[in-house]
Amino acid sequence: MRNIIILIFSCLFLSFLHGQSNPISDEKWSAIVDHTNANVTKNYIESVSLTREDSSYYLENLKERLNESSFNSPLPFDSLEIYLKQEFERTFEKVSFKINETKTKEKDLDTLFVAIGTILKDVKEEQLIDSEPLSKLRTDIEGYINPTVEENVQNISNVIAKSEVIPKRGESIFTLSNAAIVFLFALLVFFIVRSINKGKKIRKLEASIEEKRNEINKKSFKIPELNTKIDKLQKKIKGLESDLSKVKSTPNQNFNSSSSSSSSFENKADNTRVWNTVVSEPVLTSFYAGKPSPNRVFVNTTKEILDQETVFKFTYIDSTKTSAEFEVILVSDFMMRQIINSPDDFLYRVCNNANSNQEFQRNIKTERKGLARLVNGEWVVKETDKALIQFQ
Repeated sequence: MRNIIILIFSCLFLSFLHGQSNPISDEKWSAIVDHTNANVTKNYIESVSLTREDSSYYLENLKERLNESSFNSPLPFDSLEIYLKQEFERTFEKVSFKINETKTKEKDLDTLFVAIGTILKDVKEEQLIDSEPLSKLRTDIEGYINPTVEENVQNISNVIAKSEVIPKRGESIFTLSNAAIVFLFALLVFFIVRSINKGKKIRKLEASIEEKRNEINKKSFKIPELNTKIDKLQKKIKGLESDLSKVKSTPNQNFNSSSSSSSSFENKADNTRVWNTVVSEPVLTSFYAGKPSPNRVFVNTTKEILDQETVFKFTYIDSTKTSAEFEVILVSDFMMRQIINSPDDFLYRVCNNANSNQEFQRNIKTERKGLARLVNGEWVVKETDKALIQFQ
């Protein structure tokens, strides 16, 4: 907020300065362009190779007049045209005439020198653009446009003296600069009021955050009780896992049970009912694979994730388990570096990329899963069944 206020005050100050400055008059601009034209024409002629006749004519008739040109007494364009058309008609057409056309353009020093640079490029004399004579010329023009401090003081005194006149009835003293000042002042007031309101909202938000923090602290006292219950549940889980491992190791052992899901038979010798309990293996719905071969084949697959190999996760999509969809997973920092360093080997064989891997931040999103089919014990991906990925 402080920076915004400083910016507005700076704009007010610049607007005030702008209101005090005067635009360049047509007469002054014409003098600047004529003197610039004479100066650039002189440097251009002296930079090109001249014949003996052209050099003689330049030294005897033209050079002195070009040197005599100044801002207060510039060489008029009409006179320059007469001198140039006798022996330097090409210079007149390619350089001098085009510089004179800038009189009708914006009265701005940058616009003038951009036009001069374009003209010099067209005649293949680019080295003159940043040459010392043109740099000095620009400095002289700036000094001519912006007078010295003493002249400014005198001009301001004259303006003040002339301005001490009562405006005529019906005339408005509300200038564009005054309008800008009023607008910026109103904008400043708006931001100050907005800052005050924002401060109130921040204080309310801080109070709400503090209230929530107190509620969390109260609830945190119950955490030890929850931890105790979690420890007991974990112990029970370990006991059940131990029992399950025993059942798996002795699948044919019989237990006395009343479970309706077990198979039973009658022992004719002692009329005792015996239950045969068998624990089935979990159904495998997904598996994993690493880097595919160049011909889009996954040779080796695993039931579990391997931190040093796994790149893709497969999910069966039919009951025959001969078709599966696959997607990219990042299982470790090691594999993430491997994949990003060699995407052609790890990804692009079976994936199309929606953007460049240069945009990778921390994730690879599978926009569309790929399709693989089991052929002779190997999972094969067709070119048209590739996955679509995006680096994020």
